[in-house]
Formats: sequence, C-alpha cells, structure tokens
Amino acid sequence: MPRYIDLTGQTFGRWTVLERAFAGNDSHTYWLCRCACGTLRDVNADSLRHGGSQSCGCLQREHASIKSRHHGMSHSTEYSIWLGMRQRCRDASRRGYARYGGRGITVCDAWKDSFETFYTDAGPRPSPHHTLDRYPDPDGPYSPENTRWATAKEQGRNSSRNHLITINGRTECLITWLEMLGMHEQTYRSRLKKGMTDEQALTTPVRMKKRHHV
Repeated sequence: MPRYIDLTGQTFGRWTVLERAFAGNDSHTYWLCRCACGTLRDVNADSLRHGGSQSCGCLQREHASIKSRHHGMSHSTEYSIWLGMRQRCRDASRRGYARYGGRGITVCDAWKDSFETFYTDAGPRPSPHHTLDRYPDPDGPYSPENTRWATAKEQGRNSSRNHLITINGRTECLITWLEMLGMHEQTYRSRLKKGMTDEQALTTPVRMKKRHHV
C-alpha cells in the first residue's frame, strides 16, 4: 500500500484539506482542498506541506491589488495599459487574445504581477499618442528589453508583416529605407518587376530624363 501522511482537516495557507483525491507515495498524493475564497482544487501533498501552494491564486491577486492602491496610480493611464497588456496575454475570453496570448505572446515574470516594476522599467507614457510596442521583436514577450512606448507610425514599421531589408549590414523596414533614400515606393516596385533585388532597387541611382529642346 502507498505510504502517505493523512492531511484531512488540516489547513495550509488558505487551503483546508477535505479528503484524499489521489494516492501515490507521499510526494505524489493529491488532496481535495477548499480555498478560503470557495475554490475547490486537487493539490499535491508536498506543495501543501512545504508552502508551494498557499491559495488558488486569490492571495496573489489581493497582494497585487494592495500594491496598486499603495502606488497611488490605480486610476492612471499607465495602470490601465498595464492591466490591458496582462489581460490580452492571459485571458482567453478577452477580445484580441488570439493575436496575443493565443499566439504565444507573454508578459515577463517581473511585470506580470507588479505594476510598480513595469512603471519603473517602462517609464511614464510620453503622450496620449503613445502605446506599448514590442520592439525590436514584435513576436517576442512584453519585457524591459523588448518593450517601448511608440506612436502608431512607429508601431506600423515594427509590424511582423513589414518587409525588412538589409543593405551593407544595416536592417530597416522598407518605409524607412524609402524615406532615407528619398525614393518613391512606385519606383522601388517597378524596379522589382524588372528583376532587381531589394538592394539593387533601392541603391541604383535614379536616371534623370533628358529634356528635348525645340
């Protein structure tokens, strides 16, 4: 018979043990527990006895709520943006989840439960026209090294659908190259149709048409 310690009736953090749910050896035994908030869940015996699980998650949410009140910014735009960032990546019922959490976009551990850390790293929103942008990797996580405040134009250039071109070791999106080189996109497109590479289409000098004098 598997050997285990009977935890029925004991309390661990916010968990109260109701009955054994699955019996293995002691470290693989699960117990049906009720959280103080009413949630029922099977919890591993080791996790209960060694403090790995203190609640169903309600304790962490309350701590985050307390922190938000302490920093005095719970009504700020930055706080609303932080909440939206987390929800897009974690709440499958939220509109837009498929484009974020649904395709693997995550929030780093330092930011997911701490607005204060997020605000310290990201800083205040520069203007009402700025929103959060994952940069330089639009398919990467929200994290200090991959997030910035950016305008809609800047975000458009960082879109995962944008065409990146490398010339002489420098990589920029097409729009940036066209602006830097003073070239019309129509000229670039017509050159591609003639069989030029991206680099050739952008770096070949524009021929000046000769004017015929009458």
